[in-house]
Amino acid sequence: ALPIYITGTGGGNTSSGNNYGVLLWNPVTGTGSGAVTITGTGGGGTGSNNYGISVSNAAIVKSASGGLSLSGRAGSGTNSQGIYIGGASTLGGVGQTGAVTLTSDALSLSGTNTLTTTGVVTFQPFTNGSTIGVGSGTGTLSLPASLFSGATRLVTEGASSIVIGSSTAGNVTVGGAVDFSDSTTLLTGGNITLNSGTAVTNSQAGGYMALAATGNFINNAGASAVSTTDAGANDRWIVYSNTPLSNTFGSLNSANNPVWGSTFATLSPSSVAAGNRYVFASSPSVVVSTTSTNKTYGSTLDTYSLVSIGGGAGSSVYTDFTLNDVFSVLPAVTSSGAVNTAVVGNYGVTATGGTVNSGYTVSYNNV
Repeated sequence: ALPIYITGTGGGNTSSGNNYGVLLWNPVTGTGSGAVTITGTGGGGTGSNNYGISVSNAAIVKSASGGLSLSGRAGSGTNSQGIYIGGASTLGGVGQTGAVTLTSDALSLSGTNTLTTTGVVTFQPFTNGSTIGVGSGTGTLSLPASLFSGATRLVTEGASSIVIGSSTAGNVTVGGAVDFSDSTTLLTGGNITLNSGTAVTNSQAGGYMALAATGNFINNAGASAVSTTDAGANDRWIVYSNTPLSNTFGSLNSANNPVWGSTFATLSPSSVAAGNRYVFASSPSVVVSTTSTNKTYGSTLDTYSLVSIGGGAGSSVYTDFTLNDVFSVLPAVTSSGAVNTAVVGNYGVTATGGTVNSGYTVSYNNV
């Protein structure tokens, strides 16, 4: 099927009329496999509505395997919205496998099961740097918990994943109780803040709840702020941020060692090691040190007992790394004393070489 493109710009009606960029009123707009792209800019008048896109009065927008993309910019006039979906209207529906993307700084969805697809659902701001509020969190783009939670949720359970935000979005703030039933990512080029009292849960079996901040992770909600149904055995949470040094963890404990030197852009949630995890863009500077010891004549010296590592950011919310985490091939540990002919005295212990895993920077401090 051929794709469908609809583009419109609202006028400046100053009477009681409307100034929609695009109005779909009780039609069926869709294809079998072609993409549907709708772009609308609201008007600037003082009429009733200045929506960029309005899908109303039981209108349907669908494409079985093609993507649905709605990009709406709110007008400058009275009662402006970028995207409005209401009046028992729907996006997608049973059999919809294509992705659904809604791009707007201000949108309103009402009804039940308003958006249905087994593809990826994306909510992203129209303007780079626009902030996002999820649940009772505040932001320019406001996404209430009713979109994702409860029996009357607007996004029907069964999407392959949900993405809220983008790599160019501003700070994301989450408040209240928000329950996701599909693997979900909160994505921002700034910080992610969980307000006090926030409870983000995800019940997708074998799925993930990812909080992907280019900046900092700020948890003001405590140890139970983010949870999944089986607490990480199969489904799990993943938190991405720049560096642990500027985060507020709020006692949210992964009980696993972090992934270092990676970001959401370079390491997708499905590629992160099993279990709850923190992922940091920064790389720790690991110092491999050797220590001296006494050896009794006739005994065997375990050289690796003389090696220690430091420089990690050990924390109560994740486990610190070990030699086996840092190296895929351990360094060689030797002593300058010959095995059979060394005279009594002190000899240096040296660790060198080894194959360092990605994400770590290693230096040696030998005795």
